[in-house]
Amino acid sequence: GFLNEAILNYIALLGWSPKEEKEIFSLEELVEAFDVKRISKSGAIFDINKLKWINSQYIKKLDTPALTKLCLPFLQDAYDLSDKSEAWIEKLVEVHKDHISCGEEIVEQVKLFFEDEMHPDQEALDFMKDESIPHTLEVFKSKIEALSEEDFKQDQIFACIKATQKEAKARGKMLYMPLRIATTGIMHGPDLAASMELLGKTKVLERLSK
Repeated sequence: GFLNEAILNYIALLGWSPKEEKEIFSLEELVEAFDVKRISKSGAIFDINKLKWINSQYIKKLDTPALTKLCLPFLQDAYDLSDKSEAWIEKLVEVHKDHISCGEEIVEQVKLFFEDEMHPDQEALDFMKDESIPHTLEVFKSKIEALSEEDFKQDQIFACIKATQKEAKARGKMLYMPLRIATTGIMHGPDLAASMELLGKTKVLERLSK
């Protein structure tokens, strides 16, 4: 899941350094900046993490169709997409755009959308013991129940979160983290309302009830 342009960009920086403090170059910019006198005499070191970082910068610039094309082979190999629409897959990829550094990483990032059971870690379970959380979850659940299937979209879900903040008097991490853990099983992740839209109303309500 590495982009040709990113690999070229990284290889050009192995054993050569530009005059300016810059690391992301288009091919045209490399041609313009390259100077054989700036090639190092010492051996170059291949750093896969640096390549991943450069690749992530190129991924951030991709439009959704191009990013979906990059990630789709990995998703198809790992999950059954037969009941997923093209629009749903594109939304899934778009939501995780800033959380991957190569196409293959999408598989681990999105596994919660393909599993029936959640597997929160001990830190998440301990966090959920706060006595104020059940009320916050119940308020949010009532807001979600009032939405129709057609209205179960990112903007409307976010409005439910904000309404819960006001009614349950919960804010910051005491609002977002309980909702995220209860519906996704993880403490940190991409946009919460978008994640819930991808999960769908039925699954979100099931998880809130548990």
